[in-house]
Order: sequence, then C-alpha cells, then structure tokens
Amino acid sequence: TSMLLTPLVRGLLGWEGDAPHDRVRLVPHLPALWDTLAVERLPVASGRYTVRFEKSDSMLVADVRRTTGAGVDTLVFEPALPIGSRVDLVLANGKTANCGSQDTGADVHLACRFPLHDHLHLEVHYAPGWEVVLPPPAPARGERSRSLKLVSQRLVGDTLVLAVEGL
Repeated sequence: TSMLLTPLVRGLLGWEGDAPHDRVRLVPHLPALWDTLAVERLPVASGRYTVRFEKSDSMLVADVRRTTGAGVDTLVFEPALPIGSRVDLVLANGKTANCGSQDTGADVHLACRFPLHDHLHLEVHYAPGWEVVLPPPAPARGERSRSLKLVSQRLVGDTLVLAVEGL
C-alpha cells in the first residue's frame, strides 16, 4: 500500500510535514477531471488532519481540519492552478488573504502562509486557464498502452503548446 499512498500524499496532494519548523506544506496538483477529493488521517507531528478539496473551472476550495493531537502552527499553501489562470481573490476563513502567485510555465502556483489551528477554510477564486483532458487509456489485458500521452504544456503568448506522444 505504501507504493500507492506515498505518491498520492506527497505527489498529488503535496502534503509534507515539517514538525521541527512547526509547519506543513500543502501543494496539491489535482487532475483536471477531479472536482472533489478528501483525505483523512494525514500525519504531522502529533496531529492528524483531514483535507477536503472542491474544484470548479474558476474556484478551488480547501478545507483543512485537525482531528487529533497538537499538530503544527503553520500551513504553507501552494496549490497548482491551470496554466494561464489569473488569481482574483484568496479567502481564509472568509477573510481576504494576501498571497503571491507564480507562473511556472506548466501551471500557476499560489504562495500562501496561514496560521493553522483546528480548522482552516480556504477559497481561491481565479480566472480560468486551460486544462488538457485526454481520453483514458484502455489497453487490452497484458498489452502496453498506446494511448495519447501529454508530455508537457506551455503558453506562448495566447497559444497553448502541447508536446504529446502516442499519435
């Protein structure tokens, strides 16, 4: 199970505890077709957390709740938004938050830091960007997938440039 859970927690969620510095990083890279995700019992220090996400084409909601233990005091929140997105507003527990953003070339990342108590409700409102959705592969049993694969993407001006394999 660790070969499934570790990539999910560290890669897809970007959940990385740093107990000595009393913080946790949350850097989610949610797939384009996923509109909700909930993960329970995420560990940091002596605490356990539940994280829930809801996503639309113009908003990402993250709900972080400590369920047990003392946990940590700070959340570093750096979600990936679709390439070409523009952040309009970030709310933390209903109050406007000041966050930076960075265009990485492949997506847009927020850069936020919040005090983390028992519960933190975050809303990221943004102008939609582009998300590429490819048909799911359906290889026959024992056969290698020959489906279209997205290798990379980048914006050049107002043009989305894709590198793909499998054509």
